[in-house]
Amino acid sequence: MRFTWFAALCLAAVSAHAADDPMAGYVGNTSIAVDNAGNSVRVFYRADNVFAARSGDRASNGTWAITSGQLCLTQEATQTVPGKTACVPVEPHQLGDVWIHGARRITLVPGRALTDTPETLAALAALSRVGNTIVAKDPDGTVTRIYWRPDHTFSATRPDWKTEGTWKVEGSSLFLHYNIPRPNMGSDEEMKNATPRKVGEVWGMADRQVTLVAGEQLQ
Repeated sequence: MRFTWFAALCLAAVSAHAADDPMAGYVGNTSIAVDNAGNSVRVFYRADNVFAARSGDRASNGTWAITSGQLCLTQEATQTVPGKTACVPVEPHQLGDVWIHGARRITLVPGRALTDTPETLAALAALSRVGNTIVAKDPDGTVTRIYWRPDHTFSATRPDWKTEGTWKVEGSSLFLHYNIPRPNMGSDEEMKNATPRKVGEVWGMADRQVTLVAGEQLQ
């Protein structure tokens, strides 16, 4: 199901940075929310209480305000869409945080990130994997599984091998560090020009077939 614009604004506004200045983490930055079907919502917050948002090929603008301890976003009315206001509680988050809200994952990235730059695509790529499992099959049939968590850690399994590790977004790449080196690959892996994926999607990576599956599926 695609986001409605009203619901999108609610999802993208579920956090801020500090009790004394609840918008400190958001002003000048962009929140990104994505679901397992690949639908994304991005909201950029300006210091003058104006926001700009994008969902797919649809763009919108409006104003934001803190009202009775809640963050309220009012969409600008158009000839076909009336202005709507969405209010949600303010919760603390910082740049780089990743968290889960219902069936969607959200992160906060620096600057205005409403277009598909390599850096934005890398953030979306990480979000699409969080809470889900990457299943990679080698040509000989050996399967590696990696479950991604929102706290930037992961669990990985393979026949006769199991470990934990950490992941991060840096530039247009995703980096994985394995606490126990991955067989034939070492301790570190870089996924250059990372691509957002949908649950159920299958793609090739080097000589492996890779699938993104929902939830934690390490067995």
